[in-house]
Amino acid sequence: MMDGRYPAESADSLFGMARELMASGKGLDAVRCAEKAVELAPDNPAYVSLLGLLIARERGQLKRGLELAHQAVERGERDPDLCLNLASIYVKAERRDEAVRWIDAGLERAPAHEGLRDTRKKLGVRRPPVLRFLPRNHPVNKMLGLMARRLRLR
Repeated sequence: MMDGRYPAESADSLFGMARELMASGKGLDAVRCAEKAVELAPDNPAYVSLLGLLIARERGQLKRGLELAHQAVERGERDPDLCLNLASIYVKAERRDEAVRWIDAGLERAPAHEGLRDTRKKLGVRRPPVLRFLPRNHPVNKMLGLMARRLRLR
């Protein structure tokens, strides 16, 4: 793979190789395999989703990664693995609320999905804002939340 040749020109084998390379920490090689798999089978949502995840992780192209992952979810009828990939990109983009939304969407389809459950557990549960009539990011809510935490009231 390192020399640019692919041992098998089937999209399935390239997809499998991309997943293996990603798991072994060879992200840039995984991106190349995923790109080739998408070239061969552009309508496969699993390939497109993996490519989106890899592009976001390895190249830092969050916008492009989100676009690809959203396309995949739309085509893949909210497959739990596609939801997990999309949520992972949102986590990387520091958009926690969107990540949780997609994890929950995946869990609706597959409540026992280990990847989704683990990611949801890592993200934890946020307490509601101190003043619920104000948005969470309002300066007053932020200040009161910090004070409450320091005083161990929350």
